[in-house]
Amino acid sequence: MQITIATCLLPTGMDGQRKAVDSWKRLGFHVVSLNVPVEINLLQPYFADVEFVVAPRDARSKFGRPYIYFDDLLAYFSRTEGEVCGIVKPHVQFVQEDLMPFIYWEAVQGLVYGSAAKGSFPADRQDTVLDSSIDYLFFDRIMLSHYPREEFCFALPWWEDWAVLVPLLKGAAAKRLTSPIACRSDQPEDCNKEIWLAYGNNIANFFGFPFTPSEENAAQLARIVQQTLAEYSEEIEFVSQKPLVSVVLGAYNRLEFLKLTIESIRQEAEGIPLEIIVVDGGSTDGTLEWLVQQKDIITIVQHNRGEWRGKPIKRRPWGYFMNLGFKAAQAKYVCMLSDDCLLVPNAIVNGHAFFESRLQEGEKIGALAFYWRNWPEQKPYQVGFGFGDKVMLNHGMFLRQALEDVDYIDEINYFFYYADWDLCLKIWQQGYRILAGPDSYVEHFNHANLPVRRSNFDKEHIDRHNFRNKWGKFFDMENAGWTYKEFEDPHNTAESFKTLLTKAPETPASLQGV
Repeated sequence: MQITIATCLLPTGMDGQRKAVDSWKRLGFHVVSLNVPVEINLLQPYFADVEFVVAPRDARSKFGRPYIYFDDLLAYFSRTEGEVCGIVKPHVQFVQEDLMPFIYWEAVQGLVYGSAAKGSFPADRQDTVLDSSIDYLFFDRIMLSHYPREEFCFALPWWEDWAVLVPLLKGAAAKRLTSPIACRSDQPEDCNKEIWLAYGNNIANFFGFPFTPSEENAAQLARIVQQTLAEYSEEIEFVSQKPLVSVVLGAYNRLEFLKLTIESIRQEAEGIPLEIIVVDGGSTDGTLEWLVQQKDIITIVQHNRGEWRGKPIKRRPWGYFMNLGFKAAQAKYVCMLSDDCLLVPNAIVNGHAFFESRLQEGEKIGALAFYWRNWPEQKPYQVGFGFGDKVMLNHGMFLRQALEDVDYIDEINYFFYYADWDLCLKIWQQGYRILAGPDSYVEHFNHANLPVRRSNFDKEHIDRHNFRNKWGKFFDMENAGWTYKEFEDPHNTAESFKTLLTKAPETPASLQGV
């Protein structure tokens, strides 16, 4: 799947155009700019990632400036491959992830167009107001045959209306995208009354509208065009194919606790698109049977215990099955939890908003630790730190790119313990920072399935030795501890654990009366 965006970059307003092009490239679009040679020489140093094409002609003889003809943009596409073509104004930034597949499927056999919100801020809020302008359009290349030759110029009045009206009135399926997928910085438009009237006359003549050039008639024509577009275009909304956050957790023989964990995640999904990935280590308590019935859960079965064909199955480390989930995750952010945890409402929602805001401010953030506590023994919530002021993550969110950059969790040197802190140190070492999420909290029940916890702890001394061996030569290992935070949960989230105390194997007697 490849879509090329054609535009006409300007030798002024470089910063806004640079942000726009960056947003297109980040989403995977190929970018081409048609310009005259003198402009290409000025633009190339700022846009080395853009393919520049020398325009065969320009409108300097008419208007005194090298405007590029819309027909020449179409002619460029006729010489290239690719089923879907795009034309976008040079100051328009796309702000939605996973936009290209959506555009591709909606534009096949027709065209998709829409407006950008004014301002340089992200326009992904659903209450953003869009005007009636056309700032971007994508169309199937079969549309190229619909256009007769005409002298409209990119960046001058009426070309956008022409671009949509021609295929629309020739029976093509046109869709107006009403979701705020883009924003635009202020861009001065070169428009005087004569140009507006002249090109308005061209529009009217082609479509048979009665038109005597005047400001009143041109305004009336503009209203007719908008009514025509509204009447014959289908309105659609952007639907992302990818979640914003992937929640990954391992599970083994803690079905009732897992159900509570999943329910707390599902509550978060009401505020933000999530995917849930559970890696099961070969449960025998009905967990597997329950998981395969949950249609909102991606289940990975990693048989980690028992026998197969008369031989015992070798147990794999914690990092192995967590990496299975991490590598399957599709979202920009990956949230790591355990199957004996509960999210305090809005933990992920708040964490995502905080993470995004810091990235948008230009900070290189690789992970966000959630405050957590062992219930009911602990009252304050905590986040670990080590080797000075380096925040460590037990539960929280990773930037998926950061996980890829450090090659995920070390599966060789750790069986269960210290692997998460090793991962955090690799992220720090890669140049990222890890922060504590100020409004994200997790409740952890420390006594679910104690036999399994003890079997993991048997190898703790080996994990500790490997951790010291690896990191002791770089850092002061004794400078570690916990940062505590008082928080009163208005939802009393941990109360849900009380119903399961009698179901937790070997629950300490001290907890029976909690």
